[in-house]
Amino acid sequence: MERRQLLATGGTLAAAAAGGCVGCATAPTLYLAMEATSDRDIGERMTMALEPDSEDHRIGIDAVESDSVTATDISEPFPLATPYAYEGTVYTADATVVDRTPGTSISFSINPLDDDERVDSADAIEYDELPDVDKDAFDRYGWDEPDPFLGYSTSVHYLEDDLEASVLVPDPEYEVIVWPERRGRFEVDGHTDQPLETYEYTAEAVADSIEQYGREIREPVEFELGPLDEEVAAVVEDAIEDPPYTVPREDDLSDAESQVVEQFEDQERVHVESVPENGSLRGTEWYIVAYADERYWADMRVFTG
Repeated sequence: MERRQLLATGGTLAAAAAGGCVGCATAPTLYLAMEATSDRDIGERMTMALEPDSEDHRIGIDAVESDSVTATDISEPFPLATPYAYEGTVYTADATVVDRTPGTSISFSINPLDDDERVDSADAIEYDELPDVDKDAFDRYGWDEPDPFLGYSTSVHYLEDDLEASVLVPDPEYEVIVWPERRGRFEVDGHTDQPLETYEYTAEAVADSIEQYGREIREPVEFELGPLDEEVAAVVEDAIEDPPYTVPREDDLSDAESQVVEQFEDQERVHVESVPENGSLRGTEWYIVAYADERYWADMRVFTG
């Protein structure tokens, strides 16, 4: 919620913040959200969820159960050093490249043509007439539909042995691709060597349980808020009961709000180098706070400018 009126007394931020998370300026904006937490909750927040039937699920589990597993892609298909949980134990994965197949990554754009735009027939090709190697490469973008979405730039990967059979890359033989209900102008914007790599993954247990992992994260960074006077405590309690507590950008911090900021200064944070993909983390630095016999996962920021 926005600051309580009783706290809107005006004021300036009393001190500069550490590490860039909190700071001072003429018109700062405070954002504070505190959510009750536990060691298990912290462990779950800091581990990656393996979605069933996903490639991540296959790699993560097979690396544990089979001692190692391979996967092939142009970049690491499974995130290294990002913890994940399987049957209660927390693991991280490591990988070694065991094979490389030469390939090329090609940047391209495909944009729709106006209905009345004329094109020399020698410069156009029907989608159905494309070589299989081109269909295989571009069908992931919906090109196998009669009316595909056009108007974007991205990249596509070809193995070196497939380039000779292509009529689109790396040097297009046609400018326009024709579908039953749409035409698109195809352009290659550039290309770079990029091999297809086979990775061998292994898994290492880093904690015997999610709770243990959460505790190991918490213990070095947890700090206690307090002692707080009534007005300062009111800010904290608002951030707990109706988060987030915010201060409009055009307002200065009140004395009470400045004191809350000071409580967080120089404190260790939870550093998230590789954000788990479970949707629970929306930032890269967080605090773990003890307050009134409870423990909280806190997001505290002061924006400047």
